[in-house]
Amino acid sequence: MGTKPVAEAAGHAAADQPGGTIPRPLAERGVSMKMLQDFVRVHPEAVNASTVAVVELVVLLTREHKCSYTELPPSPLDDGTFYGPATHFVSHARACMFSDLIDVISREEEEEEDEVAKAHVDPAAPRTANYFWIDVFAINHHPCTTKCQPPPRPGAIQQHHQQQHQQQQQQQQSTADAETEVKKEAAGALGPAEANALQAVAEARAEAEAAEAEELVEQLQGVVRRCSTTLALLSPWQSPTALGQAWCLFEHMTGPGGLRYVTSRSQERDLLAHVGERHEQFMQLVSGVDIRTCRASREAEKAAMVARLQLVSAAAPPQQGESGNSGNSGGGSGTCGIEALNAGVRAALRQWLRGGVAKAVAALSQEHGPDDSRVARLRALLTAHAQ
Repeated sequence: MGTKPVAEAAGHAAADQPGGTIPRPLAERGVSMKMLQDFVRVHPEAVNASTVAVVELVVLLTREHKCSYTELPPSPLDDGTFYGPATHFVSHARACMFSDLIDVISREEEEEEDEVAKAHVDPAAPRTANYFWIDVFAINHHPCTTKCQPPPRPGAIQQHHQQQHQQQQQQQQSTADAETEVKKEAAGALGPAEANALQAVAEARAEAEAAEAEELVEQLQGVVRRCSTTLALLSPWQSPTALGQAWCLFEHMTGPGGLRYVTSRSQERDLLAHVGERHEQFMQLVSGVDIRTCRASREAEKAAMVARLQLVSAAAPPQQGESGNSGNSGGGSGTCGIEALNAGVRAALRQWLRGGVAKAVAALSQEHGPDDSRVARLRALLTAHAQ
């Protein structure tokens, strides 16, 4: 996740809603691969867009109903399989390409099909369908309900940019006005009553932001926990944007049991070709992973995330520290709290990279023979990982 969603409430009866929308509880806003294929068919320009741009498109498409995309009146092609209770949580940075999200979900479906085939399971036997929770579609990106505007034409990703720019200018002006008031107060231009009123407004705003952040974090944590798997997208693989974003790390830490780091096929090809030369870059980035120093859209949100993670980890048994890390490390010492969660993410990332190195060794050995010098260098990296 990148930008903050509005707080979500459990759905009510669809019959009570205007325009045929279908309210769904937050955890039941998973989308199927079939739904994603339909979305790309109708909006082909989304394939080569960032998820930020696709969110802007979704804002346009849902502007009339002021709901999440999953709650829109159903598509004529929806046979009842487009949406369902989420089984997979897809964690990603908003800077990633939408095509990467589609690719990792497609791979997940293909790998499951392969496993079923290898297990000689009857293809006609009932199976639990996969539904993927993607913030692009699951979140209501509209703050408060206002007067509805006419729905936009499909395929208009860039139409929203000008409106966004105007809104940003208005927000900047509002911020500048507030700063002017603060400067007046500092210069003694405000009387005692005005200064007290300004202080009260600032405190009330901070309290409201903290309460909203706590509610948001609690809701997202609930969704992740209800999913059996968290697919955490790494893009670009050697310096993933997600590892510097507090929301992404919070998602990784909330569902560690089902956490799986993934990357797109194009990124995996790059990894196999260049892991030897970019290995150290990735390892240095991983060593500094810490949710407390990550970026967040609002400090109140990061504070709420850290506080909730501390509550969850307080009851957990201490974990073995990572050698080579500062703080609780080595010598049999244990880690606890936030540092334990940071350590768990670092360990999972190193394990993921080790798997990538092993794949590169196998590919190079098959192509150039096991005695190739590049194979030897990669084997040395595998040995270093094992120590």
